[in-house]
Amino acid sequence: MIQHTILKLSAKVFLVTFLSLAAFYLSTATVSAQTSGLNGWAWSSTIGWISMSCENTSTCGNSNYGVSIDSNRNLVGYAWSSNIGWIKFGGLGGFPTATGNPHGNAQIVESGGTTQLQGWARACAGATNVSACSGSVNSTSGGWDGWISFQGTATNGSAYSVQFSGPNVVGTGSNHFAWGGNMNVGWIDFSGVVKNEYDIDVQAFSLSGALGTSVPNLDSTYDNVLFSTSIEGIPEGRIVDYTLQVTGATTYNVLGKVSRSDGVNIFDPPLKVDWVSFGLNNFRLEIDLPAPGAVSETEETLNNFAVLANQEFLPVEPTTFSLTPEDLFVRSGRTTSFTWKIEAPYAATCSVAGAGIDESPIVVTPGMLTTGSAVTRQLNSTSVVILTCTELTTSTDFIRESRVEVVPNVEEI
Repeated sequence: MIQHTILKLSAKVFLVTFLSLAAFYLSTATVSAQTSGLNGWAWSSTIGWISMSCENTSTCGNSNYGVSIDSNRNLVGYAWSSNIGWIKFGGLGGFPTATGNPHGNAQIVESGGTTQLQGWARACAGATNVSACSGSVNSTSGGWDGWISFQGTATNGSAYSVQFSGPNVVGTGSNHFAWGGNMNVGWIDFSGVVKNEYDIDVQAFSLSGALGTSVPNLDSTYDNVLFSTSIEGIPEGRIVDYTLQVTGATTYNVLGKVSRSDGVNIFDPPLKVDWVSFGLNNFRLEIDLPAPGAVSETEETLNNFAVLANQEFLPVEPTTFSLTPEDLFVRSGRTTSFTWKIEAPYAATCSVAGAGIDESPIVVTPGMLTTGSAVTRQLNSTSVVILTCTELTTSTDFIRESRVEVVPNVEEI
């Protein structure tokens, strides 16, 4: 009975000391909440509840903290205990040793088909330098160094770990415990913690409609080029950045946001690009860029984008494109002339050939009317003259034909 009373008194003194350190650390640390990462509560029978995010208590406006997951699946940030203060994830050093737990910061790993945590976090009140959460054992912490192990082998030889039985849910049974050391903390139950980690998958990405079928602007570019896509993994009610990048004949970026509401992905602005030049264009859609208040894809980074390579945009026929004979019918042995008019929104070279005419090259300046005429040879049969214009970027040819019918001479009797 006397021994029990002494231990109880020591625990009270220890708790008061930690609360004092926690208050100091709250005033000196800068933490931030993330919507991607860990949410919910862990529990220790000695120190009580541990909050993984300020969202648990709707207190982010006063104390904005949380444990997020970075692109390498490391846990980064802070959890909070009203009894021992801030618990830091990531950016730690000087790790202790534990059987079955590698040195290093806490992270999510895949092992034998199981998703689990490994590595270390630290209650900063147990460290010599509380504000930096570093150093050896704090002289006022009762001998506890603050280290929390997420995987290892207990002194009785049994293995412990924090595993996930589903995509985001901590496992049941014995696979949801971390170890906080023999002094004062002991086992920490993570069964009330949820992992928010998303695998964004761009399953389909295509151009909407046929290329080269609509008239471009006079500046020789296509506007309102639309895309369709199928994307899985954007969490309901969240907002994620997207980038639609155009390279090749065009250099252009569209930056926007995509959200998911009632099962529908909503792009703002829509998946559309303007000023697409003639030629081969490449389009790359990437979805998982971090956005304020949004989640980042951390589980997989191979399927979060799609590329449409070498999409060819062809020019349309010149705005003015005509080849007109002076006569539709001529007597055998006579000549006639052909007149051409060409106006295009792009650079081109043209030629007129046939019936003894050989005009080449005819240089067309974008937006300017080019005209000319030439006389045929003496015609003895129906003759065809061809006007060919080649757009220089895509080497697309446009062709006009015009013919003259030759009628026999009539002799008077």
